[in-house]
Amino acid sequence: MLFNYAKDMAGSFPDVDYFVFGHRHMPVTTKINDKATLIILGDWISHFSYGVFQNGKFRLERFGG
Repeated sequence: MLFNYAKDMAGSFPDVDYFVFGHRHMPVTTKINDKATLIILGDWISHFSYGVFQNGKFRLERFGG
């Protein structure tokens, strides 16, 4: 569902590199198209995941590893 939404938005906003969502509790990083990436942050309770935006790149990390 979020993938389809982000894919539709990527068509409307071609300059956007990342579509970042929270509150889904499952960490996900997946390419939408050649430019855009869908990021779902996950959670800090069971996946210990969080997002980092550094030097123009966004990535998921996990506490303790």
